[in-house]
Amino acid sequence: ETGINSKVRKLKQYGDAIRNMVFKMGENTPHEFLPFITKFDQVFDTLEVPNELRVALLTPYLSEKCRTLLNQFTGEDASSYDDIKEYLMSQLRLVPSYFVDEFNRITRNVGETFKSYMSRLSMLLRYYLQSRNVVDFDSLFQLLICDKVKASLSENVLSHVLRSEVNLDTQWADVNKLSDILDTYHANYDRFDKPKAS
Repeated sequence: ETGINSKVRKLKQYGDAIRNMVFKMGENTPHEFLPFITKFDQVFDTLEVPNELRVALLTPYLSEKCRTLLNQFTGEDASSYDDIKEYLMSQLRLVPSYFVDEFNRITRNVGETFKSYMSRLSMLLRYYLQSRNVVDFDSLFQLLICDKVKASLSENVLSHVLRSEVNLDTQWADVNKLSDILDTYHANYDRFDKPKAS
């Protein structure tokens, strides 16, 4: 059996297996994408679907908007499931600030079970922590403190911090880095965010 025939056979086999386990993504794209992709991750992991087949199996279930975005994504990364997920999340503006804002904003819907509500909260918090590369207690501790401090900053100071964080590997400043950024800013700007005269 040739490599192409083997791949087609495997795609059909896995496609048949997932058909009754997943749903097509709705068009309410940002809100629909998270539970949608979480379910696909679970199904792919449960069935041990090879990485090289995941994009092809996912694509038919994407919303029209996501398929259009996917068609614009070219190059070597276009066949990587993880790169596709990251690309779609960035294109849908599912960035760290979205996850934490939604986590802090959402409330339990009328008639919603607490299990469903807590599942939505868990999903948002999990994606937020993943997007910030939080892998241990210390990084969680640092992130919580930094988020609390940033929530208290004026718009100008926060903008300065966010511009500074873009250049960091982690895309967010830990406690030491954030305190350095803020202390430097306040040493050079007055309480009205105007540069101090030398």
